[in-house]
Amino acid sequence: MYVHSIAGIHRGLDLLDRAARRIADFENSNPARDQVDLIVAEHAVKANVAALKAQIDAGGALLDILA
Repeated sequence: MYVHSIAGIHRGLDLLDRAARRIADFENSNPARDQVDLIVAEHAVKANVAALKAQIDAGGALLDILA
């Protein structure tokens, strides 16, 4: 149930890591692309954390209904 949100968080963190490594390797860095990748990664992680939280809350509500 949570697999897609967790996978999305991992993808966002992987993108963040790749952008950070390119920034650290200044000679191979493209500042505009790397900055965009950092912002995209931030939004991807935030969105997937929100989706995961909603799934957890929905699961808790279902347990309350069934109890």
